[in-house]
Amino acid sequence: MLQRRTRLVAVAALGAAFLGLAFARSGASGPGAESPRGGIFQVVFAPPEQLDTMDPAIANTQASWSLLDLTCARLMTYPDKPAPKAYQLVPEVAAAPPKVSRDGKTYTFTLRRTFRFSDGKPVDARAFARGINRTLAPGLRSLGTRYMEDIVGAREVQAGRATSARGVVARGYRLVIRLERPLGDFPARTSMPFFCAVPPNLPADPEGRGAFPGSGPYYVSEYRPGQRVTIKRNRYYRGTRPHYVDGFSADLTVSSPQEVLDRVEDGRADWGIIPPPLYFTPDRGLVRKYGINVSQFHVRPGFTLRAFVLNTDSPLFRDNLPLRASS
Repeated sequence: MLQRRTRLVAVAALGAAFLGLAFARSGASGPGAESPRGGIFQVVFAPPEQLDTMDPAIANTQASWSLLDLTCARLMTYPDKPAPKAYQLVPEVAAAPPKVSRDGKTYTFTLRRTFRFSDGKPVDARAFARGINRTLAPGLRSLGTRYMEDIVGAREVQAGRATSARGVVARGYRLVIRLERPLGDFPARTSMPFFCAVPPNLPADPEGRGAFPGSGPYYVSEYRPGQRVTIKRNRYYRGTRPHYVDGFSADLTVSSPQEVLDRVEDGRADWGIIPPPLYFTPDRGLVRKYGINVSQFHVRPGFTLRAFVLNTDSPLFRDNLPLRASS
């Protein structure tokens, strides 16, 4: 079992999108603590925060995205750093922010040449073009298509009239994406798992793909739906993201959030997603037993987004930007 210092570092590696909770029996931690190496990080998930798939094109739960964050390299990302730096979009595989055409409809990404999949093959522009076109494939019915439908030719792919979007052009380490209209948030969209780099020959399977070469610090070596996910280190990874542990083992058989908390507290697991109210229920007495950020109970602010969709064609919101902003 890993010591607490390892757990706290690895929680950050899982991604900044969730409230972190870690327990351990011994070890020191803190801003000045040396980063440990090695070990298998034990993860548990339970309803309602279940893992739906390890396929980045169709995954759509917190649990899935937390693990995909380990295995996916993206054009742009949010860094594994404390706030406020965690909220600042930065290039990942892209060597720099994209160049944008004067009309705001063409984005050109120049990619770093140092990224490789876990099988040693290069992560080039084709990997991102395949990620986009695969997400658009009609058989997958991906929720990610809503973030790509403004790409030129995307609707033809969704309708089955084409296999690739005309607006996505991959040449070596240069990726050009043309849009139907300007989208100021498009670079931020590319930080989502739907835009993950995948092997250029990865098929679009409606059932999803589990174990295939990863482009991030880790890759999925085994995925058994409803049972477990095994994640191992990508030995070819040369990026800057933290990757201290040897791998992750996710148990998908846990029945309730209470059991997740039981396993973390008694040392059978290192991390899990738990509804925040459970941390502070009187019967648990976690604050009484451990204090907050003192001993074994550590709470960290996370990075998440909650949004409401507005019907901007309705009379109420049409041409009424102040009302939209206040809503």
